[in-house]
Parts: sequence; C-alpha cells; structure tokens
Amino acid sequence: MNLKELYWRRFAGRQENRQKIWARLCQDFFQRFIRESDRVLDVGAGYCEFINNIIPVSAVFPGLISS
Repeated sequence: MNLKELYWRRFAGRQENRQKIWARLCQDFFQRFIRESDRVLDVGAGYCEFINNIIPVSAVFPGLISS
C-alpha cells in the first residue's frame, strides 16, 4: 500500500465531521476568549478549521506578508 492510499483510507470522509466539531468548539468555547480587535495566529493550522470558525477576527497567516 502506498502513502497516498494509506492517507485516503485513514482520512476519507472525515472532513465534514471535523468541520462540524471545530465549528461547535469555536462557537461554544474558544470564541469567548477572542475579542473583535484581537489578532489570531493559527500556528498549527492544519486544515484551518480553527481560524475558519473564529469570527470575526483579524487573522494572521504564516508565510503571508501584509503591507
């Protein structure tokens, strides 16, 4: 079995569930700690579920330079 097939078997079909879990976690817990004026750096972004569910925020994306 190659690496691509291994990852497909391991993670296929789980993106939707992962998104739902992160949406609930952010809405019910994490959001209360982040003010609208805060900047958020999602260091271990992975699939960006956290940063995509924290609203509204000024997001800082690693590797991007803003002027």
